[in-house]
Amino acid sequence: MSPNAFKPFDAPTVLDMAIRKLEKLEKMEDVEKKKKKREPKLANHLLQINFVNLLMEHVRKQEKLELSRKRNWEKPLEDPIKIRIRKQKKILSDESPLKKVKNEDNELKKLEKNLDGLAARLETISIQ
Repeated sequence: MSPNAFKPFDAPTVLDMAIRKLEKLEKMEDVEKKKKKREPKLANHLLQINFVNLLMEHVRKQEKLELSRKRNWEKPLEDPIKIRIRKQKKILSDESPLKKVKNEDNELKKLEKNLDGLAARLETISIQ
């Protein structure tokens, strides 16, 4: 047995220890109460966020449906001939490879003509 076991205890120190223990227990209870109060708030907050998200998704879907309906009814069908002409213009535009090849061929022909003309001049000059 420990020597402190048979010591007479002091009433004020025991009271002081008991008061400290009670304060600790009260603090722990307060913390638990706060946690319990927070949990429903967080749960409600999460439910509200989920509800708002679902509502926003529903609204977006409805807007898309309305827009597609409007598009289908408002726009007249485009003439297939106009579409074909537009596609051909795209193909023959300056950016298309076919147009680039045609431009290069035209430039080569011009250069050949210029070379032929220069060669003819040189011949006339050399003959004189």
